[in-house]
Amino acid sequence: MTRNIAIFIPSPVGGGAERMMGNLALALSRKDCNVSVIAGCVPEVPIVDVVADAKLYKLNCPRARFALWPLIKTIRLIRPEVLVSTLNYANILCVAACKLSGIKCRLILREANTSSVEKEGLHTLKGRIMFRLQQMVYPLADHVVAVSRGVESDLVDKLGIKSNKVSVIENPAITKRLYCDALALTGHMWIDSPTCPVILSAGRLSPQKDFQSLIAAVSILVKKRSVRLIILGEGDLRGELIDLIESMDLSDCVDLPGYVDNPYAFMSKADVFVMSSRWEGLPNVLIEALACGARVVSTDCPSGPNTILCDGKYGELVPVRDPIAMAEAIEVALERDFDAESQSEWVKQWGDDHIAELYLNLIDEIINTPQDTHCGVRA
Repeated sequence: MTRNIAIFIPSPVGGGAERMMGNLALALSRKDCNVSVIAGCVPEVPIVDVVADAKLYKLNCPRARFALWPLIKTIRLIRPEVLVSTLNYANILCVAACKLSGIKCRLILREANTSSVEKEGLHTLKGRIMFRLQQMVYPLADHVVAVSRGVESDLVDKLGIKSNKVSVIENPAITKRLYCDALALTGHMWIDSPTCPVILSAGRLSPQKDFQSLIAAVSILVKKRSVRLIILGEGDLRGELIDLIESMDLSDCVDLPGYVDNPYAFMSKADVFVMSSRWEGLPNVLIEALACGARVVSTDCPSGPNTILCDGKYGELVPVRDPIAMAEAIEVALERDFDAESQSEWVKQWGDDHIAELYLNLIDEIINTPQDTHCGVRA
């Protein structure tokens, strides 16, 4: 049976969560589903593949708080059987929109972070308010998808969601396009014409990613050997990180080139990929780096890295916020031989077609299960 599925993406250009929803939309489209992508805001260059393979509905809202009414109208227009959403603020918005739409629409929320750890890690009023809203709103959804066992436990134990309303479905991180993009040149001299080992990292320049510890680790390494560090991504901490780089006299060996369209070309050619996060849900960059054949170092943060790296079999695990341990692990990774074929087989579990099939099974189960109450109102 062809399913009518809508996927809400706050912006089709963004971080890992947005990318994963784009991958899911494409994979579901290939499985004879009628997929509509609802984009909160669409910049000049949206995800081309999503536009090509699914119907795109633009809300054109500069901020999420302005998207409620346009989202309600779009749900009424599309009349999807199920709406899939991700990111905490977008999830809260979608619960309200489904409730107010008057449409029989089941709602699946995807949670990609350990929310309780995020709340404690940020120490902000906004973080505490968001966590409280999640506690109030998430139980109103038909189902919540956790991207890892750690996130599942967090949803049940800290957000109070019934365990029978939570399932673990990991990220559709591996696509055919990833392997094609990995073959391209980067346009960055350090990578394309290396004169010394290159360490790579990628992510939002935010407190969660703790690039400060990675930069500190590199400051330790450069006293022993020549290395260079490239951090891909943008964020509010750019100025602070640049100041830190200059204060450590690392300007000649650390570069922040900003957001790039093709990080996989960098991953396939870097000597080591490092993830320095303080918390995650299931970090896509680790999966993608493994798929690109990179040697990997990661913090053993909650949650996901330990699972992805198979207890350290496929990469070095270090404590959170420990630059000395990270520097030592990078040195080990630079010298370590690794089984590229075994690593390639390991990451196939995160293939987009396989993950899309799991989502379809869940969607069929939810739609075929009678419920007295759900996110929509019977039309």
